[in-house]
Amino acid sequence: MGVTLAMMLTMAVGSSAILAVAVSAPDAAPDIGVQATYVGIFTGFVYFVSMFSGSFCTGFIVRFGPIRVLQVSALITIFGLVIFTLGTPLATVICAVLLGIAYGPINPANAPVLLKVTNSQNRAFMFSIKQSGVTVGGACAALAVPIVATSWNWELGILSIALLGVLSLVILYPLRRRFDIERNYTALSWSFSAVIRPVMQILKIPLLRGFAMVGFTFAGVQISVSSFFVVFLVEKGFTLIEAGVFFLFVNIGGILGRIAWGSLSDKWLTPKYTLTAIGVVSAVSLSMMFMISVSWNVLLLYLFSFILGSSTHGWNGVFLAEVADQSPEGESHNWTGGVQFLIYGGVAVLPPIFGLIVISTSGYTIPFFLTALSSLLASASLLWLYKTYSEFRWLFL
Repeated sequence: MGVTLAMMLTMAVGSSAILAVAVSAPDAAPDIGVQATYVGIFTGFVYFVSMFSGSFCTGFIVRFGPIRVLQVSALITIFGLVIFTLGTPLATVICAVLLGIAYGPINPANAPVLLKVTNSQNRAFMFSIKQSGVTVGGACAALAVPIVATSWNWELGILSIALLGVLSLVILYPLRRRFDIERNYTALSWSFSAVIRPVMQILKIPLLRGFAMVGFTFAGVQISVSSFFVVFLVEKGFTLIEAGVFFLFVNIGGILGRIAWGSLSDKWLTPKYTLTAIGVVSAVSLSMMFMISVSWNVLLLYLFSFILGSSTHGWNGVFLAEVADQSPEGESHNWTGGVQFLIYGGVAVLPPIFGLIVISTSGYTIPFFLTALSSLLASASLLWLYKTYSEFRWLFL
């Protein structure tokens, strides 16, 4: 559990940095000189870079060890946040590149570490705890950034999140002696083929290819919600702090939801039915987003935010545990990197599209309905994949 919590912290470092920019968008965007809705393009670009860094990093994990790679990721994240506080368009682009470089290697580096300390009876649960770091990071951003920004300025709000990176560096250091001992000092390949090799491995397996595309959809929906939730509520008439508190409940729901879904998958449901249920609940929640208003009872808003987070943010642990569990021995980092490439493709594509639809329609109703439809189609696709590729039952059992 201690190792799992350390890996959870590495996820929190990366996600809190990305979401801190989204939470600070209503205050930071005017200083930068752009509209707050452009946060979707920023988030999409971060994950576009992460697609390639997550696939390319597999050689570095073998050469330097997963813990060292995670430490370097934390350092790059800290530097990216510092650059963002300059508040210029160029600084924002540089920040997006750095955060993307830092975020991509986290899952591939986490996979071999957790495989050593888990088994098939608790793997989905432990991976779900690790993946809850994404929502822990979101909760930190939702809580810290608005409060610090309101009390001082948004720049200090961003820098407060960088402290998580410092904490991660300290906690990871003792783990090197245990998890970085099986390093291979072969020469690194800097070719394009080295970047796409893990992806090509995934594309050769029909069911895994389709499974990754389901992840493509779920990930894009999740980050669209994370990127636009605060901006949406502020435009609905809520204050930044109120929107931040509701976003905190989204992330609390994501934390508890991932753990609950992971337990269900391990003990009662198969991953197929667990992920299908997640998609259906996500679709129902998203289809109700347009109804939110300042006239809603605050307790109802807390509950709705919690359910929205537990569904749209709850799929990752079950999903990635299956990929790591079924990968050939010594290949978990490659399989995770390859699947992650396609997952982050969804994050790179869907939030910018969401933002463009918001701008073109001057509202959020259509984009939220489209994301709900996407979640529903992803759930139906899981059932179709299971029926069509029944010879690959291992991925769902």
